[in-house]
Amino acid sequence: MFMNRATIVNYINQTEHITLISENENLLLEDVFVFSCSISIYQEQILFKVICSNDFPNVLPKFYFDNPDHFGFIPHIEPDGSVCYIEKESIYINEDCPEVVFDASVQLVKSTIENGISGINDIDFREEFQSYWERNENLGKLQVISMIGIKDIPKIVKVIKDAKLAIVTDFNHSQKQLINLFLNKKQLLNKTGLYIPLSKDSKLVPPNFKVKWSVKELIRWLKLNTTSKTWQTIQNNFLISRPERFEYIILSIPRQKGAALLAAIKFKPKKGVENPLLDNQYDWTMTPLSVRRVDSPSILPRGGANMSLQSKKILLIGCGSVGSQISVTLGKLGVGKIDLVDYDIFRLENLNRYALGLKSVGKQKVVALEEFLNGNFLSLSAKGHPDKISNLIGNRIINLSHYDLIISATGDPNVNFQLTKLAKLNKVSLVIGWNEPYGIGGHAIISLNDTNGCYKCLYRDRYNIASFTAKEQPKPFHKHHLGCGEVFTPYSFYDSIQTSQLVIKLSKQFLLGKLNKPTILSWKGESDEFLSEGFSLSSRFTEQSDDRLFENRNNFINTECTYCNN
Repeated sequence: MFMNRATIVNYINQTEHITLISENENLLLEDVFVFSCSISIYQEQILFKVICSNDFPNVLPKFYFDNPDHFGFIPHIEPDGSVCYIEKESIYINEDCPEVVFDASVQLVKSTIENGISGINDIDFREEFQSYWERNENLGKLQVISMIGIKDIPKIVKVIKDAKLAIVTDFNHSQKQLINLFLNKKQLLNKTGLYIPLSKDSKLVPPNFKVKWSVKELIRWLKLNTTSKTWQTIQNNFLISRPERFEYIILSIPRQKGAALLAAIKFKPKKGVENPLLDNQYDWTMTPLSVRRVDSPSILPRGGANMSLQSKKILLIGCGSVGSQISVTLGKLGVGKIDLVDYDIFRLENLNRYALGLKSVGKQKVVALEEFLNGNFLSLSAKGHPDKISNLIGNRIINLSHYDLIISATGDPNVNFQLTKLAKLNKVSLVIGWNEPYGIGGHAIISLNDTNGCYKCLYRDRYNIASFTAKEQPKPFHKHHLGCGEVFTPYSFYDSIQTSQLVIKLSKQFLLGKLNKPTILSWKGESDEFLSEGFSLSSRFTEQSDDRLFENRNNFINTECTYCNN
């Protein structure tokens, strides 16, 4: 149901603290109504406009003050006079009572203005500092990407830039990935910057949207918003003792909620004049710059990653349909280092089962994944080993005991037996994941380095008791594609994704210290195609529900297992 002008006028007249002055019918847009009103702010009548959509209350009204400077510089008043009240607090949209929604919107606008005038919400300047900083009319065009670690002490940082972008890191961090992705290598310049953490106890009011700070005003502001210890460190440890000109200043703005924000200053030095931070000479000029944080503590939690996984080192063996999905998810989880093992080539016919696309076809799988992971995850170091794991161990290229966890996604029972035995010998935990044919399911099992229960425990009389396929079958599960040279087990990309999720779940729980028992997880799919091909299902598939499978996740240990007992 669309809103009409008369109904909105009625809402305005019923709402306390505002008065309708005129209906701006000449400003009527296709689906918007505009009204001139006044609102009582601390007993003063202030002119403003109400713009309401005919989709109200699903689209909340907007409020614009005729003279936004009337209040001074306060939070949540935009340069065009609009009031940012919706992001501050949520409004329950009740389609049955739109008059209540309208009244709530007006009251939020009123309280936002009054809290700004009284200083109650001054803290919002700090919390949203970057938003105000980046909308200053004098903001420079140079973009800054930061990988620096956020600390409470000032430090020297490295700046590499071209004409459009500057990348800032600590001196012990590599910028290679970002340089290759974003910078023009023919225009590279190396600079030195100064990182300055601002005080947690100051108001940190940014410059007004239209204000252009002078260097003198900036220095005064910095002194007010840094601790005396920080300022002395800057003076004595950096500016006096070091010859760097420090044309770039990176400001760290602490917040009560969320990660610290960053802002930057680009100084333009004047010949013969020392840095204004040092000697109170203000003949340099300055330009504010926006900064985007891409350091691990900033970007990893946004995707649900865990910072504690940055220190973990994983060995992933098998980088095909399941393994490729696992590797990409490990990168998103925040794992710091992954070694990849697979000797196979990524072929075109496997395109729809693999995590990567056409550009990787024809490459060795581990090479393609290494390039992708290192090129897309700034906090991950991936290394591919295009060889068999037995060769890599035999030639002492890989030592299993150097890893926090080993993951096998080869789908080959013989390889998994070997890895299980070696994991026991090297006292390292192992996760194994595999698909069942025709999409009837998939499994993931973890054996821990200090308890009994392993992949070998599943095999009784050469049969895997976790399997959803019956022990006796009329024919092999493999299919032939384009002749007997192309043999594959039929399952889909979706099957691989589901199995990889089980592997990831066990891996994450273990790495975070939340798993202390050997565990097997399984998912069940559709069985129609499997049965139509003449195959038989196991009782584990037909008789156990998903809940029962989960209940029995720890009940597979074989007391006679030679791997566990030897």
